[in-house]
Amino acid sequence: MPDHENEPRLLPYPALSRGTGGTVGSIGDYWRFLQDDPRGAGDAAWNQSESYSTDGFFSDPEHFTFLGEGILPTLAARRRSAGWRTCNLWCVGCGTGEEAYSLALATEAALAPLDPVWPWRIEASEPSARALQRARIGVYAEEALQRVPAALRTAGFERGFGPQSGRVRVRSRLQENITFRDLTGTEEKLPFRDAFHVIVCRSALSAWPVESRTASVHHLLTQLVPGGYLIVGRLDPLGSDVPTLHRVAPHVYRRSL
Repeated sequence: MPDHENEPRLLPYPALSRGTGGTVGSIGDYWRFLQDDPRGAGDAAWNQSESYSTDGFFSDPEHFTFLGEGILPTLAARRRSAGWRTCNLWCVGCGTGEEAYSLALATEAALAPLDPVWPWRIEASEPSARALQRARIGVYAEEALQRVPAALRTAGFERGFGPQSGRVRVRSRLQENITFRDLTGTEEKLPFRDAFHVIVCRSALSAWPVESRTASVHHLLTQLVPGGYLIVGRLDPLGSDVPTLHRVAPHVYRRSL
């Protein structure tokens, strides 16, 4: 066990092995430290991260319903003829991680009965270092799960106990399918090797400069497979500025084949 008398009062969050940046460590080490930390250094780190605003888990649940009932079944039906080895999704502007983990839960639940042998991966990008620190840890207040379907709460989260009662941790199998990156999404050169089947950009779009927003959306679409889907926020209608996109549901667009 670490010597708590010699620990700094505010511990850096460790980065997951699949993520980028951050300090050396593991989610297990940090979780065990939170459980055994009698002096509250973990609480100090937690409370500092609370200042970052987020829409929470399963914000706009109709988007996740359409993902599971409309988007993923359509993609799964095409995947063998298209030669897609992995279902790739990108969460742009993932904030403190709730959006990315919601996407992971919805994707896993939908693909299990549709195509259980089709592996899936999520890239989650966010320019705020503090938000990414918390996203990589994947620990939240239990009350944040109010909009998460009951079955997915059990499937996706572990409950804290003792001093960590009232908190939950995202299960490791979900974390292992997500890579968190320090990106805005508008970079000229993006680090992704494969194109995406679904891009979720429900908060970042409105934060991009108005004068370059259309160009940024076009740039985003270069990362989307033909017939892939873009999900935007309620305040981000795309209008007719992007003719290669076709509206298929409120705030959901499909790229032309």
